Amino acid sequence: MTPNDFGKLGKFLSFLGLALIALGFGTWGFRILEPDREFTGHLYRSVQLFGLESGAVDGPTPPPLELARWLAPLTLAGGLIGLLSSLIGSKIQSIRQTRLIGHHIICGLGTKGMALAKDLLKDGEKVLAIDPCPDEGHLADFRKMGGLHIPLKATNPRHLQSCRIDMAATFTALTPNDACNLALTVGIAVAGSLRENNPNLTIFSHIGGVDFRDLLDRYVSLSTAAQQGVAIRTFNAQANLARLLLEWHPLETAGHCDGATNTNRKIRLVLPALRAEAIALAVHAARTGHYLGGRKVHFHLVSSHALMDVERLRVAYPNFERCSASLNATATNHDGEFTSVVGDIIRSYPADCITVFTDFVGSPDSIRDLLLLNEQVPQGMDFRIPMPVEMKPLLASLMSDRYLFGNRISWFPKIDDYCGKEAVFGGRLDSISKMIHDNWYSETDIRIRNLQQKASVAQNDNDRERALDAARALRARPAFKSWDDLSEGQKDSNRSQKDHIAIKVRAAGLDPVKINSTRWLTSCDQNPELLESL
Repeated sequence: MTPNDFGKLGKFLSFLGLALIALGFGTWGFRILEPDREFTGHLYRSVQLFGLESGAVDGPTPPPLELARWLAPLTLAGGLIGLLSSLIGSKIQSIRQTRLIGHHIICGLGTKGMALAKDLLKDGEKVLAIDPCPDEGHLADFRKMGGLHIPLKATNPRHLQSCRIDMAATFTALTPNDACNLALTVGIAVAGSLRENNPNLTIFSHIGGVDFRDLLDRYVSLSTAAQQGVAIRTFNAQANLARLLLEWHPLETAGHCDGATNTNRKIRLVLPALRAEAIALAVHAARTGHYLGGRKVHFHLVSSHALMDVERLRVAYPNFERCSASLNATATNHDGEFTSVVGDIIRSYPADCITVFTDFVGSPDSIRDLLLLNEQVPQGMDFRIPMPVEMKPLLASLMSDRYLFGNRISWFPKIDDYCGKEAVFGGRLDSISKMIHDNWYSETDIRIRNLQQKASVAQNDNDRERALDAARALRARPAFKSWDDLSEGQKDSNRSQKDHIAIKVRAAGLDPVKINSTRWLTSCDQNPELLESL
């Protein structure tokens, strides 16, 4: 049974219980008035109380009967009101469903699905959620904000016709199961009726396995299905989280403000068991993490199966170690050993910039690890521990004591930042990445037109053919297409360039928040050696 079914059963049992109590008190009260009458007669008169009959008696009314005279009709009225409300609510929802146009369908109303739905509803968008057993709290909030919910198990794309998918703007698969998300999106993409009735539908498929998503993105035909008439976009909330984490808390600034420019300071990232968030962070750090002086990140994996995690990384990302300074694994015997190993790492490299991730899901274990590490590592040996923002109220008093904790705590982004509308549909996170690609596309297009012009005025056939061949080669480049037509893997190339801009700015001794293009160019002109190193 689904939580929704349990809710309906609970309401029915409550109604039944009140009705039985009213019958019991009514029978008791009538028996006090007429002790010689048979039981069935008292029970029959008690049943009549629900219709406001048989309740009038001569003389004083016994307390049990007085209670039953009010409880019985009120219970019946409450049941009728609940039934009427349910019927009206269902009818209103059916009417709203039939009028949906340009709406957003979200399959899976879990934590991620709810974050996306809230963002869309705040912007006045129409949202329909599909989930057979949503969290009751999420569902109540979703409906309160104006969302429509269908308790449908969307395992078959044909069942989605009731969601008006042929009139929808987007469909987002956010179930916990990657295989289900992929099957749904591919099934919708190849449905002939959709290609005919809604060719502009965009499908977003959440692939929670970071390495699986990256594998899919290396195959253009799987990561985008525009040729099918429906565009598919895979995304990963953990990858978005990793991008924001390293943007908000740069690895080369952990514990040492000169870490960006001091080439003697090595950069270290300590990770627990390689769940999805840790893999995303490791991969993103390796992709973007080359720093001034040719420095790369030193990775430290600390868990009971750290050696297996290293092998998993090597298999999923054969070039991972080429993008990192070192890949170290320390296997622990139990969870409590994590902090002692990490403490040894910090004490062994007191001059390095060290970031430690203890937990990504906001469990109390992260607080335990923070407090233990703070006791084990002497003041003056600085490091950084990003903590789930849900812990902020609890740790606020500790944060105020700079002598106790220094600057060792920083905060994760909220889920709205990495799984909201802008993050999933590619707005804010990709704005600069899109500008980088659009600039390259425009420059390449200009080069092609110049070559074509050169071919048109060439004096001989050889020069004309060379110019035309060069133009054809540029036009044949896989990335020579609009941003929306790029695969996610091709987009990631531009994202890496964007993410590395701030690293270059910090390496020049400037603040990425305050820098502008004029100041940047002036700084580079005045420091040719720095420009060469960048």
